[in-house]
Amino acid sequence: MLELLWREDCFALWALDLAMRYIDRNIAVAEATRLLTEAA
Repeated sequence: MLELLWREDCFALWALDLAMRYIDRNIAVAEATRLLTEAA
């Protein structure tokens, strides 16, 4: 899911929050980090 959001440039607050939750739970950390990095 995060890969799709990254491709679509979806940097909505809910998408960024979802990425942070993924990192907190150690799920798809690379994809979540990529989304947050691109959003910065």
